[in-house]
Amino acid sequence: ILKTKLDELEGLGIEGDKTYFTLGEIAVNHVDYMQSKIDNVHNYVTSGYSKLDALVRFGNGHLIILGGRSGMGKSMFMSNMIRYQIRAKKKIGLFSLEMSKEEVFDMILAQQTKIPYQQLRNPRDLTDEGLDALHSGIMGQVDVKNFLTVSEKPAVDMAYIKKTAQDMALTMGGLDAIWIDHLHIMKETGFKGVREMFI
Repeated sequence: ILKTKLDELEGLGIEGDKTYFTLGEIAVNHVDYMQSKIDNVHNYVTSGYSKLDALVRFGNGHLIILGGRSGMGKSMFMSNMIRYQIRAKKKIGLFSLEMSKEEVFDMILAQQTKIPYQQLRNPRDLTDEGLDALHSGIMGQVDVKNFLTVSEKPAVDMAYIKKTAQDMALTMGGLDAIWIDHLHIMKETGFKGVREMFI
């Protein structure tokens, strides 16, 4: 049906670099927009949780902030979503303002190998079976090296994130999602106003 309507509207398209549009112009372009959503659901970045994906679509240009008290599992939840996104061959940029790249990797390994995160932080007590699972998990990540780039620089500002994200996108051939872990500890370079508005 949409294709038929699109054919009817052919020739009414909008050209140029306008930044304002009438309702009629928006309607003409909206047919294409809706058809692309029907044809290509892969524009969305999956969370890995089917019930969450049914409620929230993570798409281009979306800003989603995950909040909660300290120790509630926000970073672990994020690492689990990143693991699913990597599995779906999405290209991810992660800015970890608090954890090192090794800690981030351990969180992803904990999800994949089912070895508790705290045990990975202190692996001396791992059994032979646990060491085998750890080795297998690490080697499994080597194959997906081009799907996640981690910046572990603390106390960054938005200019650094923007520049580094552009570099990541060039290196990886684009980015499907950018994660910033612990947004609240970003620097406010040049910002004058309420901290909540900056975040």
